[in-house]
Order: sequence, then structure tokens, then C-alpha cells
Amino acid sequence: TEVKSEGIPVIVIPGNHDYAYGEEDGFRQTYRHFGYGDDCEQDANSLSYATGLFPGLTLIGIGTEKQGHARSRSIRFASEQAKAARERGDEVIVMVHHSLIPHFYGQEAFMPFSTIDNGEILRDSLINAGVKVVFTGHYHVTDNTRYTDALDREIYDLCTGSPIAYPCDYRILTFDDDFCTLKITTESVTSLEGYDNFPAYAKDRLQEAFQTWAANWFAEHDVNELVAATMSQSLADAFVIHAAGDAPMNPATA
Repeated sequence: TEVKSEGIPVIVIPGNHDYAYGEEDGFRQTYRHFGYGDDCEQDANSLSYATGLFPGLTLIGIGTEKQGHARSRSIRFASEQAKAARERGDEVIVMVHHSLIPHFYGQEAFMPFSTIDNGEILRDSLINAGVKVVFTGHYHVTDNTRYTDALDREIYDLCTGSPIAYPCDYRILTFDDDFCTLKITTESVTSLEGYDNFPAYAKDRLQEAFQTWAANWFAEHDVNELVAATMSQSLADAFVIHAAGDAPMNPATA
């Protein structure tokens, strides 16, 4: 309510847990005031839609189902909406839950449901439609990645974390008057009533959760128990560094 009172639109896109019951119509109805209203263009084949945030700026939300898949007709819908917006002079931003572009080597294999399984098709379709910026989420870290195609056209996957997971990030987006320049500021929740050292608590909680997840993953793949315990600890340490945005730059990707 406080956000909306400041004139800031509140817009949603479904995450993987929103598909638990397969109630797409129910989701549209529940969030009819948060993107799925009568004033938006809705995809009949998914929970994708297009809406005007402000005069000159169109937002396209793409539903990618529970395990990260963009339906072919929904890819066509997003592409057509983006092209139409560009033709009328709008800038376009896209929002999708799962990663469009991998954020680390091996993400598709180690965390297969964190990326869109047909992401390359969607990515290329959006590039052809003139889209340059896609906001993603899902695995609760703040990280940016870029893809450049053979024609030297770029598209950015800007993954934003969650205030409920270390380092408890949120982002502030500032456009210029023509929506041609975007400034992104990342802030973190650093204190919370009832916690003497909230960042340390959040960090420990993430590390424990990821270590448990990794241990279960190794157990499912029949990895030796001692090896699994050591690797789970190492992977948890690495993921915490990744989540904090402190991973060293790989020269090969600069």
C-alpha cells in the first residue's frame, strides 16, 4: 500500500511454487491488480502478459512454469508484444522467474531447474525483438550476466536476490526521462529487530541450507558419504561467495 501510494506500480510474475496446483486462472484473478488487469495483454497459453508501466515503457512478464520452461506459443507472444512496443516507440523490459542466461559455469547441470530449459530459443527471440534487459530471480542471489550474439547485439540477465536470503538484497531501478538509460542500485537489509548481527545470522542460515541441499543431491546420486560431506561444505562456501557477489572475475569472461 505504501509503495502504491507513491505512484510505484506493483507487478508480479509467477515463480515455481505458484504452479504447485496448476491454477493459472486463479493466479490471474488473485493478482488482477498487480499486472493481470483488464488493461494488459495476456497470453492465452501461459501466465505471460504485457503491460505499460509508464508512457514509453512496456513490461513483459513471461511465465516459465514450475521447472523452468517457456512454451513455444508464449515465446511468440512475448516476441510479438516486444516488437509492437518497439514499433510504437516504447522501451521494453522483461521479467521472468528462472534464469535466462546461466550465471556460472555448470549451472544448467548442477541446478537444472534454475535455468529455462529452452532459454536459448527465448533469448534469441527477445534479442530479435529488440529486448536488452531481462530481470530474473529464482535462486535468491544478486548477479548480472550478459550474452552477445554473432551480430554483436547484447542482452543482460539481471538476477536479483531476496530480502529473506543472504545478503538480503533489493534493487532500485532509475530510468532517465526517455527510458533509454537505466541505473541499478543494489542495497541490502543490514539490521532487523531481534537480531544483534542480522547479516551474520543470514549468512549462516544460507550456508547451512545450501550445505543440506548439496548433501541431499550427492546422496541421490550415490556419491561416497565422506566425499559428499567434504564437497557439500566446499560448495556451500562457494555459493555464499557467489550470493555475496564477491566471486573473482574469470578473465575468460571479461
